[in-house]
Amino acid sequence: MTEQQEMERKGLEEAHALEFQNFNMLWNKKIDAFEEYQVDQEAAMLERHGTELSVFHNEMSQREPRQAKYSKELLNIRTIQQTLAAQRNYADAQRVKLQGDRQEEVEYRRQQETKDTVYERKRQQIIIRHQQELAALHARLERRKLELERARKKELEMLLQRYNNVRRGLEGQQNVIRSKTGNLLTKHALNRRTDNSGSNVIVTSMASGAFGPVSYTHLRAHETPEHLVCRLLLEKKKKQVLFLI
Repeated sequence: MTEQQEMERKGLEEAHALEFQNFNMLWNKKIDAFEEYQVDQEAAMLERHGTELSVFHNEMSQREPRQAKYSKELLNIRTIQQTLAAQRNYADAQRVKLQGDRQEEVEYRRQQETKDTVYERKRQQIIIRHQQELAALHARLERRKLELERARKKELEMLLQRYNNVRRGLEGQQNVIRSKTGNLLTKHALNRRTDNSGSNVIVTSMASGAFGPVSYTHLRAHETPEHLVCRLLLEKKKKQVLFLI
């Protein structure tokens, strides 16, 4: 391989390395931007969910309680209490009153438990909806991430394919040049071992049909000074023979 061919291959490798470096820099920026977008989207959704839960809690806390609905049993106890008080039977009225208070407390706790149950059920519905929204967001972001990965892989394959095509083309050209150079050097070496000219090689190639017909002008172009002297002497001798005849 010649120095020029080595420089050509080195230049190709350097250009490919620079292109690959720019490719990585570009895609690193794209991935960083996507990850930042992903974090922002999740943070915005979580903030919105937190605000919605806070508003719901405030609304449930500030809601005016409904008028208590007492049971028939409690209403009957309160009627008996008032009747005994009207009859000035205060001892029995006090006893019935305590019984009514206990019953009222039980019913109040039951109503409060019902209210808490309703609150918790609605809160759980909101939480489940939030979880579904967050899962849908994660699914969308994951699909976007896979699309980015596929696009990066496809672009990288195209980059490597271009490099391989250029490399094979350059190697093919260099191989052709190296083959032609080797053939010329081989012929030159054969010539130097014979008569220091290309005449014998050309004549042999012409006889074998490798080069096709070779003109006399072409042969004269490869003639050395020694061959020129020999040719002139032969022509002079030929003229003398013709003169004697």
